[in-house]
Amino acid sequence: MVKHANITKLLILCLLIFSTFSCRKVFKPTEWHPEAVFPIAYTDLTLKNLITDTTHLQSDSAGVATLFFEQKLDSLSFDVLDTIHVPPFYNNFKLDSLKLTVPPFVQTLTFGQLARALQASSDPSTSLLGNLILSFQGRTLASDPFISLLVQNTIPIPLGKIPINLNQFFQSATLRSGTLDLKIINNFPMKVNDLDFAIENASDSAVLIQETGIQIDKNSVFEKVYDLSGKTVEGQLVADVSKLELLTDKNAVIDTNQAIQISMTFSDLQVESATAIFPEQDVISDHESVALEDMGQLELKEALVLEGSVALDVTSTIQDSIFMTFVMPKATLLGVPLVFNGVVPPAPVGGSRTTHLEVPVDHYALNLSAPPDYFNTLEYDFTAHVKYTGKKVYLSLEDSVVISIATKGIRPEYVRGYLGSLDTSFSSNFTTDIFSKIPAVSLVPATVNARLKVVNGLGVKGEVEINVLTASNKNGEALQAQDDSLVGIPLPIAAATNPPFQEVTTVVKSSSNSNFPSIVSLFPDQFAYEIHATVGVGEKDTNSFVFSNSKLKPTLEIEMPLNLSLHGLVLRDTIALQSSYNGMETVGGALSILAYNGFPFSATVRIIFIQSPLGQTVVLNGDAPMLAADVDPVTGRAITKKYSKITLPFSSDDLTNISLANQVIIEAIFDTPSDQKVKVYSDESAQLTLTGKLVPKISK
Repeated sequence: MVKHANITKLLILCLLIFSTFSCRKVFKPTEWHPEAVFPIAYTDLTLKNLITDTTHLQSDSAGVATLFFEQKLDSLSFDVLDTIHVPPFYNNFKLDSLKLTVPPFVQTLTFGQLARALQASSDPSTSLLGNLILSFQGRTLASDPFISLLVQNTIPIPLGKIPINLNQFFQSATLRSGTLDLKIINNFPMKVNDLDFAIENASDSAVLIQETGIQIDKNSVFEKVYDLSGKTVEGQLVADVSKLELLTDKNAVIDTNQAIQISMTFSDLQVESATAIFPEQDVISDHESVALEDMGQLELKEALVLEGSVALDVTSTIQDSIFMTFVMPKATLLGVPLVFNGVVPPAPVGGSRTTHLEVPVDHYALNLSAPPDYFNTLEYDFTAHVKYTGKKVYLSLEDSVVISIATKGIRPEYVRGYLGSLDTSFSSNFTTDIFSKIPAVSLVPATVNARLKVVNGLGVKGEVEINVLTASNKNGEALQAQDDSLVGIPLPIAAATNPPFQEVTTVVKSSSNSNFPSIVSLFPDQFAYEIHATVGVGEKDTNSFVFSNSKLKPTLEIEMPLNLSLHGLVLRDTIALQSSYNGMETVGGALSILAYNGFPFSATVRIIFIQSPLGQTVVLNGDAPMLAADVDPVTGRAITKKYSKITLPFSSDDLTNISLANQVIIEAIFDTPSDQKVKVYSDESAQLTLTGKLVPKISK
């Protein structure tokens, strides 16, 4: 509290007043010594003058003042948020399968076409037979007895090699598996008595299927399914009909439009390699479960990623565009799985193409509970796809797609699962001036309440124990805390909860027979402590969790109600003054303190005048104590403020330095009655007014 006064102006004013009394009757006609009293400075001393940081001053429900101190001790955290070590995943995939689709092939041979084939024969008898058949259109051979005698019992038909062109679908295909369904429908008016044929590649006459001695009644069907596994099928085929013999039916009406229909249906063609027009299809489909590395005893079920990315490199030797899809089905953002797509361009012949993709996974939730262990496991799905282009390309099961998956800088902000256990002890110390700067010679509090408060932000239970707590002061004196509730006793700590996230606070209080009052009486400025903490010890909890900022935070609180005995407690206030020295002469004087004391204990008063920056001081001591306020005997609260007038004599020699002073310090030094505890209430105060009395020297 700073008040301003101009002592010099007041002194001059006094002189002017004194000079008006020249007619006053005096005992010594040559000198006159009038007197005057005037205020110089004022202060209202409260508990706020006790310590610098008044946030440490509180009061209880009754209004008794309390000195409160709080110190955060070293916190404890789990080093599990740097443990998402995903091993690089590498795999060289051969194509799972290559499907080839070929539409059914149908060839129709009419009775007239066969007759013309006979007609074109160089053999006269065969050629004549062809002419006869064509000429008997709509009639039976038996209708002409002469012709009926000429016709043999069987009619051989020289078909030879019939081309089958599938080049519009594929050029060549080596099959891993597949079938050919051959169907021959005989709608001729005569029975097929003997049929020998083979289907061959046109280029090398490699036989794909072959049959001999087939007989097919008229209006009947021959059907057979052939296995093509391991065969190479060309797009240009030949049906080699080495023998076709019809059983002559002279009573059958000749209809040259009647036909034999040959159909070939390729099914389930899986190729080893082919140059073909491929249908749209998945050529690779893979699911992988990848276990996290270096997890020790951790068994994580889920994690929330703060930052990081997933990189995918895909190298393909396939001579077609590969459309790839990479999915982490259990890595989700707002419930949507992580999916990214890319295209690998067609590889050159004998070469490869590579595509690099990288996707950030910030704030993605990772479900790590995939089989087989249901913890510490990530899942990947990878698909490589080719689309229908209408162009022939070469594909082979020997083609490969190499994928490399790596995580970059995955740092979680939350994990859940079994986090292991921690059993540790640590020592530290802290300094404080809350007690050491109390301006008193001694104090003995009636009680001091200490508390250990532990705020647990970890989703796992634990225990905290103060093994040792030692206080020491600047004089080298030390005292170890003794308390059967607070020191050497494990404090069970409940786990934080989530969701929603909520820290859990656990508090243990000191007992009534602790020595914390003696510790405070030591005026300590340093505390040393040793803490033993356990986390996750005991029954295995697979639903423990921790956030990146989660900690187990112990705090030491010390609360001293101002119900105490004390000696030499100083409350002081410094007041700025304006001064100038005018050379005034005095024969003496005195300063007085007019005090109204609302504290329940008496005090001596001291005034210090300071001339800065020279540092010269004048110290004046009161000649009587400042009386204690009257106290209610039940509550101990001051009832009314007690008035005291305290004189501070000074000499004329002191006046020069006093008049040059630019600061004054008013001090009240309090003492409680001996061996008596006194309560101090937060609203109590003492008002002190510094007044001056001067006796100027006035001569005729």
